[in-house]
Amino acid sequence: MYIVQTAAHYMSDCFVEPYKFDIDRYLPPRNEHNGPGYAPYGLDAHTCTGRAWMHLHLTITMLLVAYYFEFEPLPRDYKLKINPFPALSVTGKLRLRIANQLQEFPT
Repeated sequence: MYIVQTAAHYMSDCFVEPYKFDIDRYLPPRNEHNGPGYAPYGLDAHTCTGRAWMHLHLTITMLLVAYYFEFEPLPRDYKLKINPFPALSVTGKLRLRIANQLQEFPT
Protein backbone atom coordinates (compact mmCIF):
# COMPACT_ATOMS: atom_id res chain seq x y z
CA MET A 1 0.00 0.00 0.00
CA TYR A 2 1.38 3.36 -0.93
CA ILE A 3 -0.22 6.72 -0.30
CA VAL A 4 0.93 9.03 -3.08
CA GLN A 5 0.93 12.43 -1.45
CA THR A 6 3.70 13.57 -3.74
CA ALA A 7 1.93 12.76 -7.03
CA ALA A 8 1.22 16.44 -7.70
CA HIS A 9 4.96 17.14 -7.56
CA TYR A 10 5.27 15.40 -10.92
CA MET A 11 2.32 17.10 -12.64
CA SER A 12 3.21 19.68 -15.28
CA ASP A 13 0.05 21.68 -14.58
CA CYS A 14 1.32 22.26 -11.00
CA PHE A 15 5.07 22.65 -11.58
CA VAL A 16 7.04 23.83 -14.59
CA GLU A 17 9.29 20.96 -15.71
CA PRO A 18 8.36 18.74 -12.75
CA TYR A 19 11.05 16.10 -13.43
CA LYS A 20 13.88 18.62 -13.49
CA PHE A 21 15.67 19.49 -10.27
CA ASP A 22 15.23 23.23 -9.95
CA ILE A 23 15.93 24.62 -6.49
CA ASP A 24 14.98 28.10 -7.68
CA ARG A 25 11.32 27.10 -7.87
CA TYR A 26 11.19 27.61 -4.10
CA LEU A 27 12.67 31.10 -4.17
CA PRO A 28 10.77 34.37 -4.57
CA PRO A 29 9.13 35.42 -6.78
CA ARG A 30 8.30 31.92 -8.08
CA ASN A 31 7.43 30.19 -4.75
CA GLU A 32 5.94 27.25 -6.64
CA HIS A 33 5.77 25.16 -3.47
CA ASN A 34 3.14 27.55 -2.06
CA GLY A 35 0.72 26.87 -4.91
CA PRO A 36 -1.93 24.17 -5.17
CA GLY A 37 0.66 21.56 -6.21
CA TYR A 38 1.05 20.22 -2.69
CA ALA A 39 -1.68 21.01 -0.25
CA PRO A 40 -3.04 17.78 1.21
CA TYR A 41 -4.65 19.67 4.12
CA GLY A 42 -5.23 23.07 2.60
CA LEU A 43 -3.07 26.14 2.84
CA ASP A 44 -2.32 28.81 5.44
CA ALA A 45 -5.43 29.93 7.33
CA HIS A 46 -7.54 27.35 5.49
CA THR A 47 -5.68 24.34 6.85
CA CYS A 48 -7.92 21.40 7.62
CA THR A 49 -8.67 21.02 11.32
CA GLY A 50 -9.09 17.28 10.81
CA ARG A 51 -5.56 16.59 9.59
CA ALA A 52 -4.46 15.04 12.91
CA TRP A 53 -7.59 12.85 12.83
CA MET A 54 -6.70 11.72 9.31
CA HIS A 55 -3.11 10.91 10.35
CA LEU A 56 -4.51 8.80 13.17
CA HIS A 57 -6.77 6.91 10.75
CA LEU A 58 -3.91 6.28 8.31
CA THR A 59 -1.79 4.92 11.14
CA ILE A 60 -4.60 2.65 12.36
CA THR A 61 -5.24 1.40 8.82
CA MET A 62 -1.58 0.50 8.32
CA LEU A 63 -1.49 -1.25 11.71
CA LEU A 64 -4.61 -3.24 10.82
CA VAL A 65 -3.10 -4.32 7.50
CA ALA A 66 0.01 -5.50 9.37
CA TYR A 67 -2.15 -7.23 12.01
CA TYR A 68 -4.28 -9.21 9.55
CA PHE A 69 -1.77 -10.06 6.83
CA GLU A 70 1.73 -11.37 6.40
CA PHE A 71 3.55 -10.12 3.33
CA GLU A 72 6.41 -11.60 1.36
CA PRO A 73 8.63 -10.02 -1.27
CA LEU A 74 8.42 -10.90 -4.94
CA PRO A 75 10.63 -12.53 -5.98
CA ARG A 76 11.03 -14.44 -2.75
CA ASP A 77 14.85 -14.21 -2.86
CA TYR A 78 14.77 -10.39 -3.13
CA LYS A 79 17.60 -8.80 -1.17
CA LEU A 80 16.44 -5.67 0.62
CA LYS A 81 18.87 -2.80 0.21
CA ILE A 82 18.93 0.24 2.43
CA ASN A 83 19.35 3.55 0.63
CA PRO A 84 21.09 6.16 2.80
CA PHE A 85 19.48 8.84 0.61
CA PRO A 86 15.72 8.37 0.89
CA ALA A 87 13.49 9.49 -1.95
CA LEU A 88 9.89 10.61 -2.14
CA SER A 89 9.10 8.20 -4.95
CA VAL A 90 8.77 4.45 -5.21
CA THR A 91 11.54 2.61 -7.07
CA GLY A 92 9.27 -0.22 -8.17
CA LYS A 93 11.95 -2.79 -7.36
CA LEU A 94 10.31 -4.17 -4.21
CA ARG A 95 6.98 -5.88 -4.72
CA LEU A 96 4.96 -7.52 -1.98
CA ARG A 97 2.20 -10.06 -2.01
CA ILE A 98 -0.06 -11.31 0.75
CA ALA A 99 1.49 -14.57 1.90
CA ASN A 100 -0.87 -15.39 4.73
CA GLN A 101 -3.89 -14.08 6.58
CA LEU A 102 -2.83 -13.96 10.22
CA GLN A 103 -6.17 -13.21 11.88
CA GLU A 104 -9.82 -13.74 11.04
CA PHE A 105 -11.76 -10.59 10.26
CA PRO A 106 -14.37 -9.71 12.90
CA THR A 107 -17.94 -10.28 11.80
